[in-house]
Amino acid sequence: MGNISTGIGSAHICNYRDFLICDDIKKVLEQFFKDQSPALWSTGVYDLAKRSQKTIDGNGGCFK
Repeated sequence: MGNISTGIGSAHICNYRDFLICDDIKKVLEQFFKDQSPALWSTGVYDLAKRSQKTIDGNGGCFK
């Protein structure tokens, strides 16, 4: 058993006793990202800066 320190940044996201739980989480996240449509990666990711700025400009409030 060991720590998982790859994938999400370089921080250790698990310790030894949580390895199995962390491994399950890693598998679920990998499957989630694998199942996303190509449109998410081609437009959704690139729109993050614009959407983040909209949230900042709205002072964190809700909007449509």
